[in-house]
Amino acid sequence: MLFTARGPWLHTTLLATSLVSGSAAAAAPRPSSRLPQPTAPLEPSTEVDDQARAPARVGALINDGQALFDTADYVGAIARWTEAYAQLPDDPHLAAARNLIAYQIAQAHIEAFAMDPQLSHLRKAERLLRQYIAGLDPSEAESFTDAEQRLVAVERQILAATPPPLVLRPTPHAATPAPDPR
Repeated sequence: MLFTARGPWLHTTLLATSLVSGSAAAAAPRPSSRLPQPTAPLEPSTEVDDQARAPARVGALINDGQALFDTADYVGAIARWTEAYAQLPDDPHLAAARNLIAYQIAQAHIEAFAMDPQLSHLRKAERLLRQYIAGLDPSEAESFTDAEQRLVAVERQILAATPPPLVLRPTPHAATPAPDPR
Protein backbone atom coordinates (compact mmCIF):
# COMPACT_ATOMS: atom_id res chain seq x y z
CA MET A 1 0.00 0.00 0.00
CA LEU A 2 1.59 3.24 -1.12
CA PHE A 3 -0.65 5.70 0.70
CA THR A 4 -1.76 5.39 4.26
CA ALA A 5 -3.67 7.68 6.56
CA ARG A 6 -0.36 9.37 7.33
CA GLY A 7 0.48 9.81 3.67
CA PRO A 8 3.42 8.70 1.56
CA TRP A 9 6.04 10.38 3.74
CA LEU A 10 7.41 7.07 4.94
CA HIS A 11 7.94 6.07 1.34
CA THR A 12 9.80 9.29 0.62
CA THR A 13 12.05 8.64 3.59
CA LEU A 14 12.62 5.08 2.42
CA LEU A 15 13.39 6.38 -1.07
CA ALA A 16 15.91 8.85 0.32
CA THR A 17 17.46 6.18 2.51
CA SER A 18 17.77 3.73 -0.37
CA LEU A 19 19.34 6.39 -2.57
CA VAL A 20 21.89 7.26 0.10
CA SER A 21 22.68 3.64 0.99
CA GLY A 22 22.79 2.70 -2.69
CA SER A 23 25.34 5.42 -3.35
CA ALA A 24 27.45 4.27 -0.42
CA ALA A 25 27.53 0.77 -1.86
CA ALA A 26 28.35 2.08 -5.32
CA ALA A 27 31.08 4.35 -3.99
CA ALA A 28 32.68 1.70 -1.74
CA PRO A 29 36.08 0.54 -2.93
CA ARG A 30 36.11 -2.90 -4.45
CA PRO A 31 38.88 -5.31 -3.58
CA SER A 32 41.31 -5.89 -6.37
CA SER A 33 43.63 -8.80 -6.90
CA ARG A 34 45.96 -6.67 -8.98
CA LEU A 35 48.96 -4.92 -7.54
CA PRO A 36 48.47 -1.23 -6.82
CA GLN A 37 49.44 0.94 -9.75
CA PRO A 38 50.99 4.38 -9.46
CA THR A 39 48.25 6.93 -9.65
CA ALA A 40 48.11 10.28 -11.29
CA PRO A 41 47.21 13.28 -9.15
CA LEU A 42 43.49 13.36 -8.42
CA GLU A 43 41.40 15.82 -10.31
CA PRO A 44 39.13 17.95 -8.14
CA SER A 45 35.95 16.51 -9.63
CA THR A 46 35.16 14.08 -12.37
CA GLU A 47 31.93 13.11 -14.03
CA VAL A 48 32.14 9.62 -12.50
CA ASP A 49 32.52 11.09 -9.01
CA ASP A 50 29.54 13.38 -9.60
CA GLN A 51 27.43 10.43 -10.73
CA ALA A 52 28.47 8.44 -7.66
CA ARG A 53 27.54 11.34 -5.35
CA ALA A 54 24.23 12.16 -7.07
CA PRO A 55 22.10 9.61 -5.15
CA ALA A 56 23.44 10.88 -1.83
CA ARG A 57 22.67 14.49 -2.81
CA VAL A 58 19.18 13.51 -3.95
CA GLY A 59 18.55 11.58 -0.74
CA ALA A 60 19.71 14.52 1.36
CA LEU A 61 17.47 16.91 -0.59
CA ILE A 62 14.49 14.60 -0.14
CA ASN A 63 15.12 14.41 3.61
CA ASP A 64 15.60 18.19 3.86
CA GLY A 65 12.33 18.69 1.98
CA GLN A 66 10.54 16.32 4.32
CA ALA A 67 11.85 18.19 7.37
CA LEU A 68 10.66 21.47 5.85
CA PHE A 69 7.26 19.97 5.03
CA ASP A 70 6.92 18.59 8.56
CA THR A 71 7.56 22.09 9.96
CA ALA A 72 5.00 23.73 7.61
CA ASP A 73 7.63 25.36 5.38
CA TYR A 74 5.87 24.20 2.25
CA VAL A 75 7.58 26.60 -0.12
CA GLY A 76 10.96 25.41 1.20
CA ALA A 77 9.87 21.78 0.76
CA ILE A 78 8.81 22.51 -2.81
CA ALA A 79 12.23 24.01 -3.54
CA ARG A 80 14.16 21.06 -2.06
CA TRP A 81 12.00 18.40 -3.70
CA THR A 82 12.13 20.22 -7.04
CA GLU A 83 15.92 20.29 -6.80
CA ALA A 84 15.96 16.58 -5.90
CA TYR A 85 13.71 15.84 -8.89
CA ALA A 86 16.03 17.79 -11.18
CA GLN A 87 19.14 16.00 -9.88
CA LEU A 88 17.66 12.51 -10.04
CA PRO A 89 19.02 10.89 -13.19
CA ASP A 90 16.45 10.40 -15.93
CA ASP A 91 16.88 6.64 -15.80
CA PRO A 92 13.99 4.23 -16.46
CA HIS A 93 14.64 2.29 -13.25
CA LEU A 94 14.25 5.57 -11.30
CA ALA A 95 10.93 6.51 -12.94
CA ALA A 96 8.91 5.48 -9.87
CA ALA A 97 11.17 7.56 -7.63
CA ARG A 98 10.77 10.60 -9.89
CA ASN A 99 7.02 10.05 -9.90
CA LEU A 100 6.86 9.89 -6.11
CA ILE A 101 8.83 13.13 -5.83
CA ALA A 102 6.38 14.79 -8.25
CA TYR A 103 3.55 13.64 -5.96
CA GLN A 104 5.33 15.08 -2.92
CA ILE A 105 5.74 18.43 -4.68
CA ALA A 106 2.02 18.41 -5.53
CA GLN A 107 1.16 17.76 -1.88
CA ALA A 108 3.39 20.63 -0.78
CA HIS A 109 1.66 22.95 -3.27
CA ILE A 110 -1.74 21.92 -1.88
CA GLU A 111 -0.58 22.70 1.65
CA ALA A 112 1.06 25.96 0.54
CA PHE A 113 -2.25 27.07 -0.96
CA ALA A 114 -3.96 26.47 2.39
CA MET A 115 -1.52 28.94 3.99
CA ASP A 116 -1.20 31.41 1.10
CA PRO A 117 -4.11 31.14 -1.33
CA GLN A 118 -2.24 31.73 -4.56
CA LEU A 119 -4.07 29.95 -7.35
CA SER A 120 -0.72 29.04 -8.95
CA HIS A 121 -0.13 26.54 -6.12
CA LEU A 122 -3.29 24.64 -7.04
CA ARG A 123 -2.60 24.80 -10.76
CA LYS A 124 0.87 23.33 -10.22
CA ALA A 125 -0.54 20.66 -7.92
CA GLU A 126 -3.12 19.77 -10.55
CA ARG A 127 -0.46 19.39 -13.24
CA LEU A 128 1.81 17.33 -10.98
CA LEU A 129 -1.03 15.04 -9.89
CA ARG A 130 -1.90 14.41 -13.55
CA GLN A 131 1.76 13.61 -14.21
CA TYR A 132 1.86 11.31 -11.19
CA ILE A 133 -1.29 9.46 -12.26
CA ALA A 134 0.08 9.03 -15.79
CA GLY A 135 3.28 7.53 -14.36
CA LEU A 136 1.61 4.97 -12.10
CA ASP A 137 1.90 1.29 -12.86
CA PRO A 138 -1.49 -0.33 -13.62
CA SER A 139 -1.01 -2.62 -10.63
CA GLU A 140 -1.11 0.40 -8.28
CA ALA A 141 -4.90 0.66 -8.23
CA GLU A 142 -5.09 1.99 -4.67
CA SER A 143 -2.54 4.72 -5.41
CA PHE A 144 -4.40 5.59 -8.60
CA THR A 145 -7.71 5.91 -6.74
CA ASP A 146 -6.16 8.05 -4.01
CA ALA A 147 -4.45 10.35 -6.51
CA GLU A 148 -7.63 10.68 -8.58
CA GLN A 149 -9.55 11.72 -5.46
CA ARG A 150 -6.90 14.30 -4.62
CA LEU A 151 -6.99 15.59 -8.19
CA VAL A 152 -10.78 16.00 -8.06
CA ALA A 153 -10.46 17.88 -4.76
CA VAL A 154 -7.81 20.18 -6.27
CA GLU A 155 -9.97 20.81 -9.34
CA ARG A 156 -12.88 21.76 -7.06
CA GLN A 157 -10.63 24.12 -5.12
CA ILE A 158 -9.48 25.72 -8.37
CA LEU A 159 -13.08 26.28 -9.44
CA ALA A 160 -13.96 27.75 -6.05
CA ALA A 161 -10.91 30.02 -6.02
CA THR A 162 -11.20 31.20 -9.61
CA PRO A 163 -12.98 34.52 -9.85
CA PRO A 164 -15.95 34.54 -12.18
CA PRO A 165 -15.23 35.90 -15.63
CA LEU A 166 -15.79 39.58 -16.06
CA VAL A 167 -18.92 40.12 -18.12
CA LEU A 168 -19.21 43.47 -19.77
CA ARG A 169 -22.76 44.63 -20.03
CA PRO A 170 -23.77 47.78 -21.80
CA THR A 171 -24.76 50.42 -19.35
CA PRO A 172 -27.76 52.49 -20.14
CA HIS A 173 -26.66 56.01 -20.86
CA ALA A 174 -28.72 58.80 -19.47
CA ALA A 175 -30.60 60.47 -22.23
CA THR A 176 -28.90 63.66 -23.05
CA PRO A 177 -31.25 66.46 -23.73
CA ALA A 178 -31.39 67.56 -27.33
CA PRO A 179 -30.08 71.04 -27.90
CA ASP A 180 -32.72 73.70 -27.69
CA PRO A 181 -33.57 74.78 -31.24
CA ARG A 182 -34.37 78.38 -30.24
